Amino acid sequence: MNNTYVTPEPLSERDATWFEELTVTLARGRSALLGLQHEDGHCAGAVEANERLEAELVLLLAFLGKLDDHRIAPAARSILSAQQADGTWGDLGASVRSYFALKLAGHAADAPHMTSAAEAIRAQGGAAAADALTRVWLAVLGQLPHAACDRTPVQKVLLPKCLGGIDSYPEWERGQRVALGIVQAHEPVAPLPEVLGVTELFAGPVPAHKPSGPRPFRSRAIRTATNWLRARYSENGPDSHFRTLAFTAVALKSIGVPADDAEMHWVLGQLQSLCAIKDGALTVRPFRAPVRDTALALLTLTATASSGVSASRDAIAEWLLECDSRPAPRRDAGTAALVLAALARGGHVRNATASAVVYRSLNELLALQNRDGGWAAFDRGVSGDPSCPAVTACVLEAIGHFGFRVGQRPVDTAVRFILDRQEVSGPWHTRWAGGAIETTWRVFAGLHAVGFDVYDLPIRRAVRWLKELQNADASWGSATETAWAVLALLAAGEGESEEARAGAEFIAGTQRADGTWPEKGFPCTGFASGIELRSETDAVCAPLLALGRYATDRGQPVEVRKTTVRRDAGHPIAGPKSTRHTLAEM
Repeated sequence: MNNTYVTPEPLSERDATWFEELTVTLARGRSALLGLQHEDGHCAGAVEANERLEAELVLLLAFLGKLDDHRIAPAARSILSAQQADGTWGDLGASVRSYFALKLAGHAADAPHMTSAAEAIRAQGGAAAADALTRVWLAVLGQLPHAACDRTPVQKVLLPKCLGGIDSYPEWERGQRVALGIVQAHEPVAPLPEVLGVTELFAGPVPAHKPSGPRPFRSRAIRTATNWLRARYSENGPDSHFRTLAFTAVALKSIGVPADDAEMHWVLGQLQSLCAIKDGALTVRPFRAPVRDTALALLTLTATASSGVSASRDAIAEWLLECDSRPAPRRDAGTAALVLAALARGGHVRNATASAVVYRSLNELLALQNRDGGWAAFDRGVSGDPSCPAVTACVLEAIGHFGFRVGQRPVDTAVRFILDRQEVSGPWHTRWAGGAIETTWRVFAGLHAVGFDVYDLPIRRAVRWLKELQNADASWGSATETAWAVLALLAAGEGESEEARAGAEFIAGTQRADGTWPEKGFPCTGFASGIELRSETDAVCAPLLALGRYATDRGQPVEVRKTTVRRDAGHPIAGPKSTRHTLAEM
């Protein structure tokens, strides 16, 4: 297949040069993306958060009696490099944890950077006023009584969802809450030498220890909670989050699991896989997302339309199908939808094995639709995990590949949910996306996939907002944010616009020699409130996906590009009779 994209119209010299540059840019980007692929076919890049986790790693190692661990010194260097001019590390909790970690790493309390930090912490109310997470770490290291911590009753694992049991919390909180419940039921303390304590961080007297009150069903609840955690151990599941793993390690020590036990080694090994040392400084990644990264890579490689990477695409698809065919912890709805869309766009859903996996995933995804018509990140009917436009649009884009169109009940209620949440100025905002630009792109793509006319007024209003937001340098911020904007314009039928062309040129012009794009900020958001993320995979895939789709759009005949309503029937997969019946009834 020829990788040079041309338009049917005669090209000017400038356009010819531009398309040649675009071809080279795409080739470099594909090489960078394939560099993230592992031998078994999956792709995974590093994820960084705006909230530094290195301090919590040091606190965990101190609790486990591993103050001689080789990771403490590089972690301390990373923590110190993040200290701000006012002596803090942002909010009070992060400052307390960072100061404590530096002291455990051997930094003297009278060092200038430590005294300025301690003064700033006391000025904000002291360590006792820190957040719940910080107070738990202070408690298990003997600096604060457990009674001063917010309680997470372990008995919640015994209660049903309707009575406030563990299932009433969002999926991403459950593992950490269960582990904390076990920890607080035992109230463990790892005493430290007085010189390593942080009494200087308290603005007043340290609260005295108070005995705990009666705790009914404690033993039964601890056994149930421990089994709950162990049933969810997975290399690729939601329990690969750093904090869940960290408190799982604390919980295992609390119930008496020896340090040399295979289970403890496994948990600590999972934590180690989240650590990376570069230039003498250690970075802790908040989690791994191999399924999402792999699906995004397949979607991106398909969009760049190069026959030279067909073997890599096939390996990626096989890994995704194998991953979907075996029992695994639940994944979020956005990732499940992305997997379906990637497999469908790549033409990997037409064999019998894929059909069974795909139809099961479709049914599971459709069953998660909330009564308001939208989809939440994980659960149906959980107050802490409400429906949101971005996830709903991702699901619409996925099911649009399998024949779902406007006029069917699940689609109509989802479209109504999305349109009802449009801002007056045009865009959509949501909690689970990289701000308004990414959410607006997701909405455009989802609505177009199910046959919604992209020239309807709501889309046009959002297009106007998007064009007005473009900067003087033709960007919408970073290369990733600009890519989202270009993808949105393409989904809205604006591929011929000056704004789309300028945005695509900005993306191509900011590519590095190694095929990647710079990403200094944190354009994405995490499930937990206030967490911002930067993904190595996203930083390559988003610009590459935008350029690939732009090249495809500009290489199509004008009459194809002007089609504003999707009219094809999707993939005609012959699933099991019961599954076909289920989908037809939706």
